Parts: sequence; structure tokens; C-alpha cells
Amino acid sequence: MMGTTLRPRRRPYVPEDTRACYHRAVEELRETVTFADGRPRAVRRWRPTRPGRGRFLLLHGMESHSLWFRALGELLAEGGYEAVAFDRPGSGESPGARGDVRGAGEVLAAVREALGDGPCHLVGLSWGGLPAALCAAASVTLVAPALFPARRLSALSYLKAAAGAGRIELPLAVEDFSKIAAQRAFIAADALRVTQVSGRFLRVTAGLMLRARAAPAPAPARTVLLAGDDAMIDNARTAAFARRHGFTLAERPGAAHSLVLDEPRWVAEQLLAVAGRGERGAAEPPDAAASRGAKP
Repeated sequence: MMGTTLRPRRRPYVPEDTRACYHRAVEELRETVTFADGRPRAVRRWRPTRPGRGRFLLLHGMESHSLWFRALGELLAEGGYEAVAFDRPGSGESPGARGDVRGAGEVLAAVREALGDGPCHLVGLSWGGLPAALCAAASVTLVAPALFPARRLSALSYLKAAAGAGRIELPLAVEDFSKIAAQRAFIAADALRVTQVSGRFLRVTAGLMLRARAAPAPAPARTVLLAGDDAMIDNARTAAFARRHGFTLAERPGAAHSLVLDEPRWVAEQLLAVAGRGERGAAEPPDAAASRGAKP
């Protein structure tokens, strides 16, 4: 990344009943970063007050943006890691045509640039799980990923909708995201939320979905986190994908789609455990697992 411009910190509304569950021994930084493609992106960082153990890159969903990661980012920073999230162009506070992307290549290039050269743990929420599944990292965690959406959100339905003219209204209700009244109020009042997209966005989404299903990128540790009562995702097909490709699988019973809003502490616990596995796996030679405990 290059061309950093610091911006004043602002504290938009976050429900008070959830704020009490995370720690404040962290620093939050908001900035605008111009990527190699020349496009500026709004970036949020949560840093531990003491020297960190590593870094997480958090990719947001179709409608959401980096602010939705605040609780999770603070918890990861409390655990000793820097957490970074950027708003996709046209989403959140990043400039660009709202609800549009130029192509899959630009999406993936931005993620790889943000990962950087050093070890980084990659987390993809919902739509963000599509590029996350296609990028190599120290560990990859897909949180309620949009690999196998509910029928009304399938790749075929996206392609059919994209064939029409004009903007497409996303068929997602606030109630689909969360079971918590305060979080639903936050989502409903979120002026930065994307609720309409272009046909091109849906075509790119369908392409990423099919590529990620077929050939997810390797990583020392790969995990899928599911919400047990997810109205947006076909959990059975997603779990089958996870088993087929060797992902560790964990599910939060009774939870709605937006685990990072409703269950940030549980997600943070899972991610910190995944990071430990990824770091151990990256440090070992390929035959280390086989040789551990073997008799001479």
C-alpha cells in the first residue's frame, strides 16, 4: 500500500449492550490508503497497546463495511494481533460507484496487496469469503462464507438478475443478519450499507463463487465458521465443501448470519486458535507432522 492519509477518528453508533463485552486496551486508526491500482480505500486498524504477535486482514461482506468489524478488531488486538480491514471501492467510506466492482482481478489483487509480504491471517466474512478462499495466507478463515448461498442468492440467480438492466436491489432483510435487537437497529440505521448493486457486481460475484468452490487456495490452517441459524447460507453444502477441501469446521448453534456482530467474542476465540495453528504449520517442514512422535 502507499499514499497514506490520516483522517480524524469518528465513533459512529455501536450498540451499548455489545460495547461492554470488549476491551479498550487497543488503538483504533482510520486512514485512506491508495493501492497500486490507483484507487483509494478507507482502512481501519486496531492495534494492541503492546508489541503485537502478528496481523489479521478482515474482508467484509456484500452489504457491510469495515466498521462492522470493530468489536472483533478490538478483541483480536486485545489478543495481541493487529487487525486491518479496508472498505471495498464503492462500499463503506471508500469512493467509487456504489455497489460496483471492476472485475475479479482487481478484487483479488487488492487483497493480495493488503496481505503484504509478511505472515498475515486472512478472514473473509460472507461475500468476503469468496476472495479470501482464493488467496494464500498464514491462515484462512471463512466466516459464514457466501460459497453456497440460500437459493434466492445463488450464483444462477445472480447471473439472471445481472442480465437485466439497471441496479439490482439485494433481497436481504435486516432480520436475516442478526437476532439481537440493538444490532438490527445498528444495521437498519447504517447509512454506509450497500443495498443495491450493479449487474457487473453480480457477474463478478458468481465467477468468484464458482472459482472458490472448485479450487480454494492452500494455507497452513484453513477454517470455516458457520452460524447455526443462518438464513442466507446453505450450511449443509458449505460444511460438505469444508470437509472435501480439508478445512476445520466450527459452528455456533442458534446464531444468525452476522457472527462478527452477534458473536464477536466466539469468533475472536476461534481466530486466535486458528492463528496459532497457522503459525505452527508455517514454521514446520512438510513432513514434520508425520515425524512428530515417530519412533527412531
